[in-house]
Amino acid sequence: LRDYLYIPLGGNRGNRFMIYRNLSLTMLLGGLWHGAAWNFVLWGAYQGAILCIYRLLGIGVRRAGQEEIVLSFKQRVLGMLNMMFFFAVTCYGWLLFRAVSFDQIVSFTGQLLTDWGASSLHLTMRKPTLAGMLGVLLLIVYELTEYNLKDTCFYKRFPVPIRAGLYATMIFIIFMGTSNAPVQFIYFQF
Repeated sequence: LRDYLYIPLGGNRGNRFMIYRNLSLTMLLGGLWHGAAWNFVLWGAYQGAILCIYRLLGIGVRRAGQEEIVLSFKQRVLGMLNMMFFFAVTCYGWLLFRAVSFDQIVSFTGQLLTDWGASSLHLTMRKPTLAGMLGVLLLIVYELTEYNLKDTCFYKRFPVPIRAGLYATMIFIIFMGTSNAPVQFIYFQF
């Protein structure tokens, strides 16, 4: 998207309005690329709005020549909360991508916001959900360790048996979260 749409539209050149326009159009056209259905257009517009808000708030933007600064504990916690919030907002956008109707979006959104009771656990606590929760937990531990050590390859210093165990655990989680039912690849539907 960046090379074929964003940069030819002008990229980061121009005033703020032009940059936000370029971000929005890029994502909107990216949504249309997935198909001419309303949900893809809505998904593209939603992702474009998120990118504009993210940039407007100055999150994750490093100015040219700006040195990396040491962040206080409070700044790191706020940064992690910010990252978690925008991750959740972005993930919600995938509901727009996958929905088959506007009613389905409304129904799913309502369930996400209100259906937190113990009675719903019997529907959600299945192997794929547990695998996903375990996978997310492991990724959080990995990301926090990587961030605190400032080393993207810290795991390479682990002894081979520990690394093999971690790799086996990841493969197990992937298999646990898969289904035996045949599912058509999503892009074959277009």
